[in-house]
Amino acid sequence: MSTNFDIARAYWDAEITRDLDAIMAFYRDDATFVAPGWNLQGHDAIRGFYANASDLYPGLEVAIVHETTSGAESAFEWQSVLITSAGIRYPLRGINCMPVIGGKFAAVRSFYDTAELTFA
Repeated sequence: MSTNFDIARAYWDAEITRDLDAIMAFYRDDATFVAPGWNLQGHDAIRGFYANASDLYPGLEVAIVHETTSGAESAFEWQSVLITSAGIRYPLRGINCMPVIGGKFAAVRSFYDTAELTFA
């Protein structure tokens, strides 16, 4: 049986490789994704977010810094680096709250400092 940490790690591994089908396999069909400036419902909308992110930043590094889990609810502190096609690296830190039901995310609520994204 996979733990919430195992599921989150495998999800970020899929995101690092920019494999949209693998990323979406971690989401329930009715999942939501909420982040600063984003409030998405369902696979089509969420997939569009990841497709756009992959186009803008084809490279990605992610490290899980800390995890807190209670039943289905998990929160992961992470550090990442977004990498442009020109190789420019932009560090970003945050926390994702990711309830897992039946081995898939019911929601992802991502919190990060939007001031770190002023580079676009």
